[in-house]
Amino acid sequence: MKNLFVFVLIISSFFAFGFAEISPDVEKSNSFISQESTQCPCPFCDFDGDGFMNVEEFRICYPGVGPAIYVIIDVNGDGLIDMDEHAAACAAGILC
Repeated sequence: MKNLFVFVLIISSFFAFGFAEISPDVEKSNSFISQESTQCPCPFCDFDGDGFMNVEEFRICYPGVGPAIYVIIDVNGDGLIDMDEHAAACAAGILC
């Protein structure tokens, strides 16, 4: 039963976050990538400067990481990764 729940969670995350295309207005050249608030070697990519990493920013920074990991890192379930959630994921070895 637990395996079925994990499978459903992973599959639903693909549909929920629509990992299809990256908006053309998000470019790496105009990006803000910070490592100052964490000791993690993995970057916190906040291209729009709102203090959070959204799905598009996450996909650009971590292209090899699937949407299920995004859901796991987003502990409070608000659809955004804040610096604390990012730091926790780094400390747990999820991103690096």
